[in-house]
Amino acid sequence: MAIMSPNVYLWYVCLVASATMILYGYDAATFNAVQGSANFIEYFHKPDANVIGSVNTAYTVGGIVSGVFFSAPISNMWGRKMAIVVGCVIVIIATFVSTFTPRNIGGYIGGRALVGIGQGIALGSGPVYISDWDWKTVMLCQLIAPVFIIANIWACPESPRWFIKKDRTEDAIKALRMIREDDDMVELELQEIRQAIAFENQAVAGSYKPLWTDKTVRYRFILAVILNVAQQLSGQGSLNNYSTIIYKTVFKDNSTIQLINALNGTFGITFTLNATWTVDRFGRRFLLLVGAVGMAAYKPSWGATVWIWTSEIFSMNVRAQGVAMAAQSQNVANAVLQQIFPLFLEKKGFYAMYMFAGINCFLVIFVYFWIPETKGKTLETMDTLFGSVNHVDKGAVLMDEQEEGKRRQEGNQEQEVEEGQEVVDSVENVADQTNKEVKA
Repeated sequence: MAIMSPNVYLWYVCLVASATMILYGYDAATFNAVQGSANFIEYFHKPDANVIGSVNTAYTVGGIVSGVFFSAPISNMWGRKMAIVVGCVIVIIATFVSTFTPRNIGGYIGGRALVGIGQGIALGSGPVYISDWDWKTVMLCQLIAPVFIIANIWACPESPRWFIKKDRTEDAIKALRMIREDDDMVELELQEIRQAIAFENQAVAGSYKPLWTDKTVRYRFILAVILNVAQQLSGQGSLNNYSTIIYKTVFKDNSTIQLINALNGTFGITFTLNATWTVDRFGRRFLLLVGAVGMAAYKPSWGATVWIWTSEIFSMNVRAQGVAMAAQSQNVANAVLQQIFPLFLEKKGFYAMYMFAGINCFLVIFVYFWIPETKGKTLETMDTLFGSVNHVDKGAVLMDEQEEGKRRQEGNQEQEVEEGQEVVDSVENVADQTNKEVKA
């Protein structure tokens, strides 16, 4: 991408990759919005609260299955880009299934399950005013994000860490040079990656096993699972999925409800963009604490920071597995919560939201005492924050030992060659002397 500077190109790459979150955000917004559509309700024969909960359950279960069992293997085998593409293709197929299903809610639920599968592999603004739109139009707008991602992902480099893990050093150098302006920085980062992976390949071998057997990795995984579950229990997930029926307990006019939803989506985008600078200026812990105290600050805190923190804390050998499984713990919590919340809301009305206030008070305590700050840490040195050894330093020692072993082996081979040559020379000398004696 010669037409862009490395910094601009880095922003472009991050934009394309982060668009996977729109798959999640827009899907939640669409189903939330269509619940207020008389057209949708009539089309599916007025589904009750239990059926509405089942729609979300199907989606979250699909995400759990694909996120836990398929996302990491695809990512590790074929690369991060291909995992994103596969997920987007499935979402595109699911969109058509959901949109053009016959008037049977089972077909729509099946489409939602497929959406969850696609999002689970790959992992916004919702519709502004649903009443004047046909619900199928809203569903078809889900095509925007996956089509955008597929069209642009090919211009993005593969992860340099994945290249190194696959012994493709030259490709890793090219990828780093596309997003770094300084060649010295490229060499330093490349060396750190190689050293960390060299240590992990020898000392922390395994695919999923270290998540359970390595004490520091297990501790990180548990914290990540709790944090991702807490993201759903904070109440924002229920608000995203059911704000239309939540606001119906307070407001009677659907136009007012959709206006509030539109404002929530607009402010959500604005606040999420703030995370691009606040997360490194104030740190991850600060944003999580502020977000738990006041859920108005959810988007740049629990909405964005949980994903950032989760993706940072795992070492390379278990990063894809750890992130995929921790992220899908959101869907485990979501599957339970979103199935029962419509029934709870039906019984208690708006008072059901007070439950989330109590949960957020607990989250302030949890973050303050148990979540360490990851600001300023490189991915290769993150392990020291959780009581493990420095993988870069250990890898450097290991690589030095390997180089020394190679030098000794080469020295021994040279010595053997020299000794062999001496034997050959000695034999030749004896042969020459014998020939001279015979001639004499």
